[in-house]
Amino acid sequence: MEEKHENNLIASRHADFLPKSYVSFDLEATGNSKFNYMIEISAFKVIDFEVVDEYSSLIRPPRSRKVTKSSRLLSECEEFGDKIYYIDKFIESLTGIDNISIHKAEKEADVIKKFRDFVGDSILVGHGVNNDINLLKDTYMRVFGEEFTNKYIDTQALGVFLDDREYSLVNLCNKYSIENIDTHRASSDAYRTNLCYINLYKDIEAKYSSIPDKLFANWIEDRHNKQNRILKNRTMKSLNAKNWNSHYENMKREDYLALDIIGSSLSFDMSVSSDDFHSFKKRLKKFDIRLHRDVFSNTNFLIVDDIATFSNQSKKLKFDEKNPNLKRVLSFNIKGKKIKVIDKKLLTSKIDYLEEYTARHKFDGLNDELSIEYPSKTKGELVDQFSVLGSKFYLYNDLSTMNSNDLKIRLINDGAEVRDVIDEDLDYIIVGEGRNKNTFYNSEECNRFLEILAYGNDVKLLNEENFKLCINLKVKNTII
Repeated sequence: MEEKHENNLIASRHADFLPKSYVSFDLEATGNSKFNYMIEISAFKVIDFEVVDEYSSLIRPPRSRKVTKSSRLLSECEEFGDKIYYIDKFIESLTGIDNISIHKAEKEADVIKKFRDFVGDSILVGHGVNNDINLLKDTYMRVFGEEFTNKYIDTQALGVFLDDREYSLVNLCNKYSIENIDTHRASSDAYRTNLCYINLYKDIEAKYSSIPDKLFANWIEDRHNKQNRILKNRTMKSLNAKNWNSHYENMKREDYLALDIIGSSLSFDMSVSSDDFHSFKKRLKKFDIRLHRDVFSNTNFLIVDDIATFSNQSKKLKFDEKNPNLKRVLSFNIKGKKIKVIDKKLLTSKIDYLEEYTARHKFDGLNDELSIEYPSKTKGELVDQFSVLGSKFYLYNDLSTMNSNDLKIRLINDGAEVRDVIDEDLDYIIVGEGRNKNTFYNSEECNRFLEILAYGNDVKLLNEENFKLCINLKVKNTII
């Protein structure tokens, strides 16, 4: 196969050709969504399928956790008189890496700088790399203040392309009679991933008589689009089911107004002054709340100076023109995260309430078991709450049985208001099953929907099936 240097990429950043020169890599992590950092990274530089160099290192994360009575550990270490840890019993048992070794390791910033120098702009080859790539993106943003942009190849995806089977790394090694030694250590996993990639390359080449560049590129794009539709559908259902507005109202009723920020990660937009940032940092220190200036995958809240000003400035802008931190919020939320946008006034109220609440309940730190969850709304509850009369609708496209203009007239006749734009006071967005039914998830309208949800507004997204269900069960004279 002829090596390419300029290739078109789809949004997932997966390379659309199979290289002979690359960097095979793997990493190990803390394995906790609220404390998600790399603890080991390993990489092999490969030229024409020959390993020419290697880089491996343990990593000391930028933060640690204090040992509590509920901590499940095999090892611990001490810092400034406090007992601390980075990984729990499960991760230590899985990897064989202990907390003492991590604490003695090089700092994250030093390791990631060496890794960046080692890999350069090479394509990375890994196995089941989604979490690894997200960790690298977060780390690059935290250390360098820039995006991680290297293209990558996922050997798990290649297994599906070749055999229509999603192999684990162990099973892929078994397929090619590669010995599984020191599994779940970065160096061993990266080395075995390289051997698997070479075998997959040869098998694909043999199956198609040559490396099928165009076929592979189309397959990768189709796979990405399919996964994106599934993920975004799931995300929309989740956002509807666990709408922040409803959750927030429950918290107020049940005296939990500020507990959602305990143990959370807050990212402060540059619209919040440096003085305000440091003032919040001082007040929140005892509640194990992390404060950053950039948005990461584990961010829970983006704090802005004034929500009304921020929203008004953003509402007329296309996605690429929006505030950089807001773009990252929307990009994470479309993948299933639930990052919320609040302003410093609401955060101040939460902190005031939190300080009063903790004093009243003699709360002296983060309880690992503290969790506030409310059940998702069922389809029946969605129907019960549905109303045409007085509601505000936005019609994205045609239904399969009716065009949007006819539907608009009938909704208006039944007492609804139909809007031409998606605003904060909207009640429903209807996405039909017409020819362009899938385009919503890649549209500016979808970005706007996610944005106003992040602000805490109660807007519901209904596909055609749920819309018809609501109409048929709630309205005697159906309009469908």
